[in-house]
Amino acid sequence: MGNQNASKALNVTNKDSNMTSFLPGNITDDGSNCDTTHTLANTSNMGNLLNITTSSEMPRPMADTYIVSTLDPIDNICIHQEGDVSSQMKPYPTPPKRKWSQRTASGKRATNWSTLTNQGANLQESLKSRLLQLECHFTWNLKSELIDVGDYMERMYDEISFAQMKSVYHCYNCLAFASHLKQNYEEALTHLQKAEESIVKNYANDIDRHSIVTLGNFAWVYYYMDRTAESQSYLQKVQNVCKTSGSPSLYAIPLAEVYGEKGWTLLTFCKIYYAEAAECFEKALKENPRDPESNSGYAVALHRLETPAYVKCTPEESKSLPQLRQALAINPNDTLCMVLLGLKLQDFGKQTQGVEYIEQALQKSPDVPHVIRYAAKFFRKYGSVDRSIELLENALAKTPNSAFLHHQVGMSYKKKICYNPLRISNAVRKSIYHFEKAVELNPQFIYALLDLANLYKKIQNYEKVEACFKRLYDIPSCTPENLQDIHVQYGLFLLENKKSESNAVVYFKEGCKIKNPSRSRDMCFRNLRNIAHRRLSINSNDSSAHGILGFVHALQCDSDNEDYLDALSELQFFT
Repeated sequence: MGNQNASKALNVTNKDSNMTSFLPGNITDDGSNCDTTHTLANTSNMGNLLNITTSSEMPRPMADTYIVSTLDPIDNICIHQEGDVSSQMKPYPTPPKRKWSQRTASGKRATNWSTLTNQGANLQESLKSRLLQLECHFTWNLKSELIDVGDYMERMYDEISFAQMKSVYHCYNCLAFASHLKQNYEEALTHLQKAEESIVKNYANDIDRHSIVTLGNFAWVYYYMDRTAESQSYLQKVQNVCKTSGSPSLYAIPLAEVYGEKGWTLLTFCKIYYAEAAECFEKALKENPRDPESNSGYAVALHRLETPAYVKCTPEESKSLPQLRQALAINPNDTLCMVLLGLKLQDFGKQTQGVEYIEQALQKSPDVPHVIRYAAKFFRKYGSVDRSIELLENALAKTPNSAFLHHQVGMSYKKKICYNPLRISNAVRKSIYHFEKAVELNPQFIYALLDLANLYKKIQNYEKVEACFKRLYDIPSCTPENLQDIHVQYGLFLLENKKSESNAVVYFKEGCKIKNPSRSRDMCFRNLRNIAHRRLSINSNDSSAHGILGFVHALQCDSDNEDYLDALSELQFFT
């Protein structure tokens, strides 16, 4: 038996050619480097790693000897052992600090791969737990489904091209996050490098305070690229800034610059973040009350929160009106606040004062698209439609891919339309073209789709109307206000154009159920009452009409009266 065993040679080879090792440095919470940990990157085929086979090609060893050839998984060094099978097949001495590697009783080298895998996973989890403590775009809960990434990036490029503020690095950070959403991390790094360059150029004397968000974004991008060392390096840079600033946290500082950048990011991302953006600017102003950009951002956020379609307030109740004046007092050249102040005064019936601010803003910033588009909105509401179109087409020449501008041009042409189902006017064609272009550039542009649907409805192209509403109901970024707008408009289409009253009632009810005060919700209630009264005028015992009125009464008088609604449902009062 001994000779039979001796006539064979043992060849232990590494069959997993994908196995690699990396030695990431680990940074503790106090910023120091801990001992390097050995980690395996790929352990998916570890069960086949050691394969013992008989070799007929190797030189036959002397009797009662063996040869073991293996690739050491620690140092990638080939080990050869030769000796008496009975007397020399003993466990290898355990290498120092290599407790995870040992030899079994049969002489085979065994490795605890599950331990190594757990160590790698723990390292990544530890890194991620620290990254989540950063204040940057990756931790601000920016939901990708709320935006069209292409349109968002186009807006950021426009902001950079026509920037009126020094902090264009905000836009580069937003672009880096958008590139992450596309999983284009090399592009994200390029944007972050431009953000760094902008900070060095414009804030040479105060780089750290303006850089901390950018450093955090770097750390996250490298984390997603599986470049652990670089991620930890940028995490260390954040820690250094925090220590220098005397922050009690290793990963965040309560700085006006951080609050301000978060505010602008939320403000430009999606309307559901407007209220949170206003809160961020409030915090920034507590740290630095005279900061021009935070004052401007706070004014813009308040103005958007007071959009007349949803909020009715008097000049005395308005929060945006005094803040717009405050922002202009600090920075008289803030033409964005200038045009918004003109629009706000127009909302309060002060047209003459409003037009003065609009003309002044156009004189100071004749080529800035976002100033022009608000001025055009003012003139359209003022009745000067031709001037509105002229301003908007000039702005489109500078930013042809602006979905917002195309929508505004469409709105202006819509003002000129005299509807005739048998003859589509030039104004109709142009309005439809610009609405379609706006939707093409931003598929989630809800109001452009609603306006397009209404135009198709007016020219009796009902197939395209249905297609528009199908797209609207598929948009994931709809806010409660958006859904109410969609429900009421689709309900009106079913009621007036499709002559389907019962189906219209369903959508009007859906708009009422959303407990958000708005003009569209009021329209849903009003249409339900009108339908019920019309039915009762025909048949005073119409149970479905009584059910509709009961539904309206329950929601308007006691929106939480679930027992009443259940009782109505059981009586089958609802259509």
